Amino acid sequence: MKKIKKMYSFLFQKNIIFLFQALITVNALSTHYTVPKASMTNNIIVSSIYRLKSVVNMYGVKNTIIFIALFFFYKKTYKTIKNIELSKIPSLIISIVLSILNVMAISMEQMKNLNFIFQNKFQFLYSLIVILGYLILINRLFNIGIIEINKFKDKKIISNSKFNKIGDFLNSNTIIKFMAIIIVCWMPYIIARFPGVIGADAFFQLNQYFKGAPLTSHFPVFSTFFVGTLVRIGKIFGENNSIFLVTVINVLFNSFSFAYAINYLRKKELKVSLQLIILGFFSIFPLWPYWATRINKDSLYFAIFLLFVVFLCRKIRDKDNSIKVNIGLCISSISLGMFRNEGVIIALIALVIVLAINRKKTDLIILVVNFGISVVLLLFITSNLGVEKGSKNEMMTIPFQCTARYVKQYKNEVTPREKKAIGKILNYEKLETLYKPHISDPIKGTAGSKPYNPFPSSKEWEDYFTTWFRMGIKHPRVYLEAIVAQTHGYYLVYDKLFSYAGWPERSINPNLKKWYNISFESQLIFPRMNLFINSIKNVFLRLPIIGLLGNQAVYFWIFGFAISYILSMKKWTELIVSIIVCFQYGTVFLSPIDGSYRYVLPLAAVIPFLLFLLFLKEKKEKPNE
Repeated sequence: MKKIKKMYSFLFQKNIIFLFQALITVNALSTHYTVPKASMTNNIIVSSIYRLKSVVNMYGVKNTIIFIALFFFYKKTYKTIKNIELSKIPSLIISIVLSILNVMAISMEQMKNLNFIFQNKFQFLYSLIVILGYLILINRLFNIGIIEINKFKDKKIISNSKFNKIGDFLNSNTIIKFMAIIIVCWMPYIIARFPGVIGADAFFQLNQYFKGAPLTSHFPVFSTFFVGTLVRIGKIFGENNSIFLVTVINVLFNSFSFAYAINYLRKKELKVSLQLIILGFFSIFPLWPYWATRINKDSLYFAIFLLFVVFLCRKIRDKDNSIKVNIGLCISSISLGMFRNEGVIIALIALVIVLAINRKKTDLIILVVNFGISVVLLLFITSNLGVEKGSKNEMMTIPFQCTARYVKQYKNEVTPREKKAIGKILNYEKLETLYKPHISDPIKGTAGSKPYNPFPSSKEWEDYFTTWFRMGIKHPRVYLEAIVAQTHGYYLVYDKLFSYAGWPERSINPNLKKWYNISFESQLIFPRMNLFINSIKNVFLRLPIIGLLGNQAVYFWIFGFAISYILSMKKWTELIVSIIVCFQYGTVFLSPIDGSYRYVLPLAAVIPFLLFLLFLKEKKEKPNE
């Protein structure tokens, strides 16, 4: 053991370890995601040399500069990490997970499969080298980030006249002032996109509300009536202004939610400079005014989710059992289920956790009220308003995509019995042609199509999943590829994924207007100004570092870092809040479209808030009564 330690110390002293780390990292960052010819993979050494040649190939100058920078980075930060007592295991585990996901995602994006990893044993070993390169870099960055946050928290506040004036200005009517700042910054977008932009789901909901189609529980019925009623009231001010009332409600509620969250951090003595950063994120970054002026259930859900998380922090982190907090938690938890179907489950899970931790009667009452209202509303609506039962297909994105990819690649191996079981749920004959790796709607659209039963029996579902597991055991890689193809846009920071982001730009989609009998007209009043605003948005997305926030996958990595910090510093109350974020991420990975920004909106709002929570100093405070 002593000899190993001496050898390890020698390697560090001679900089050999740092050279190795830099070389492995550069190799990972510059690797071409291709598979060498079969003749080159018979020998692992030959295959590795083929891969490592990227360091000295046509990209040699760039890679050499990166190599030198990484060498000094690893060398300089080694002593910093070594001399500070810090639990490094959580960061290591999360870095491993992120590295594996990153390599699988890049392989899927560039090669449309996982051959980069599973082509053969030599390729598998090389992929481990690439994963190791990412692991070294990510783990080091996470550890340095954790140390720097702690240093920032311990740093004494130096008096700054500008910050002092800002702090004094925000001491009164803080929420109103934050809201005013946000709305003023959003005003160009509100004007340019007047009266508002209608999302596809809103078309479906308005079509149901105005009796153009039967009501279904596919969309939360409360959300359908909420938007429909506002549009009906808005018609008083003219056909083209009918949706502007919805835009106004969105803008006011979104800005209030952001202001309330920032004010919570301010009350917990977050430094003024950080308050300004998060305020700038919510007020200046184009993502938020774009979605605030979009008519869609998601435009309110993410704001409700943020408020819900803030109230959870007050209940769990601050032990605040005041009437205001209990009412706020109760209303926000109920509202989650009113604007997204999965919101009911997330709210109930969170409230059960709160009850288990605090063991207060008020928490039990909130849980019972939430569950009671959710069930009563559901029973009342379905029985009195003639709402059609929603399909289970919305929850089946991953199983259906796995089945479709399996049939596409191994159709000849599907037995008659398996074909029959699949055919009871999906239109088997169309799976091969309709399968799209990034979107499950075409496959889900075959479920229940005539002459198939729209509501399969429990026995038919049981047969399908028995078949599903049996097929998965035969070819597990196909299932893994289907899952990565359907989800990688949510954890791969990659330029080409912007095409999936879905930033809304049009007032009314002409095709949807044609397909659905919407009983009102609406067009943008200032189309040229909207084009100008779009160009500003594109400039933001191309800015260094800041532009990355326009990629939905960035928030997954920020969340990974936040979890690393929380576990390393043993901040258990923040971990409980993070669990709720994990459940929300679960719904994202089950969504029908890979890399769609609207599914990430609740996380894009909450994760920065969670990140800034880490900058708060530990301080025991009496709950506000």
